[in-house]
Amino acid sequence: MRSRAGIGPTRLSRSVNSERGWRPSKHGLLVAALSSLAAAGFQVVAEGVVIRPEASDARRHATRFAPKEDVIEITFSDVNMNMMADMVFRDFLVTPRVKELEGRRVRVTGIMFSEGESLKTDNFYLLKNKECKFGRGGQADHLFMVKVKDNKKVKLRVDSLTVEGTFHLNPQAGPDGNTWSVFDLLDAVAK
Repeated sequence: MRSRAGIGPTRLSRSVNSERGWRPSKHGLLVAALSSLAAAGFQVVAEGVVIRPEASDARRHATRFAPKEDVIEITFSDVNMNMMADMVFRDFLVTPRVKELEGRRVRVTGIMFSEGESLKTDNFYLLKNKECKFGRGGQADHLFMVKVKDNKKVKLRVDSLTVEGTFHLNPQAGPDGNTWSVFDLLDAVAK
């Protein structure tokens, strides 16, 4: 038995038996290729549609296997739920990464924002960057409500601040009925 090219039967796949010999089926090759991509960390969304793995995938893997007492370094990208400005939180917005971080000690860097006029505070918001808004017009998943450990006061800063605390999903609505804050960092320590 010879194939069209005259070199003998193809040994890649024996899924189609014809008079001309064994030939690989197109579907069999596609399934094998997509399986290989999935095993390599790519996300196969639909047949022929593949998404490249993100850098946060490695962090997600590390979180899953980290001991509970370890502090996990995160960024605001890790907790991004694609919330729009001035919207109400819904449970379906919670990502697998946010679920993994629930109740874990995390460390994140951001910009300190406080509503009070005092130079020291034990509660403040940690914003993603200086352009982030808090309240109306702001995205609730771009900030953390920080509650400092043992009610110790933290001096207000205008530059970036790294905070370590216990991560909790805790949506809070503002006076306009929209969600203004989604995440809490409890028993926090500013560094």
